[in-house]
Amino acid sequence: AQESMLFQHQLDADREGGLTYVQQINFSLAGELDETILAEAWAHVVNRHESLRSLFPSGPDGEFRRLTLKRARTTYERHDLSALPAAMQTSRREDLLTARRHAPFDLACGPLLQTQLLRFAPDRHEMSWCFHHLLMDGWCIGILLRELFACYVALRAGELPGLAPAPSLSGYRAWRRGRDENA
Repeated sequence: AQESMLFQHQLDADREGGLTYVQQINFSLAGELDETILAEAWAHVVNRHESLRSLFPSGPDGEFRRLTLKRARTTYERHDLSALPAAMQTSRREDLLTARRHAPFDLACGPLLQTQLLRFAPDRHEMSWCFHHLLMDGWCIGILLRELFACYVALRAGELPGLAPAPSLSGYRAWRRGRDENA
């Protein structure tokens, strides 16, 4: 599946800026929030997973390869909209999210995951993840959210997050090959 996405990205890069596989997911956060700890928790989650630390440069033969970095190359922007009237908050929110969603990704250099935290009031925020589909799909969202909240709770309590090791991509590929051979 990744090979077809990489091929489609190459085809679309000139026509549509390579936006075919760009996804954006937004989450409303209600209640007291420590924005600094949330950013730290998110960095912890992102750096746990090989897929979220991946880039896809092409080699001399023109074929794409997965390059897994030791630390993720992502962005995390904070936008405080709390001083704006409600109508202006809505308009600015749309502008920020749309601009992020329409910015093309450089598969070789990244970042392929970009995060925005919008603050509307001390107890009302929205977190947005904009990413290339090569990194994750819908199945991952629930897992990442659970890990994010577990890390946030632990860090807020002054503890280190106690998550089980994240599965490796090589382990998954071996498992998948075994299932394909037995099918």
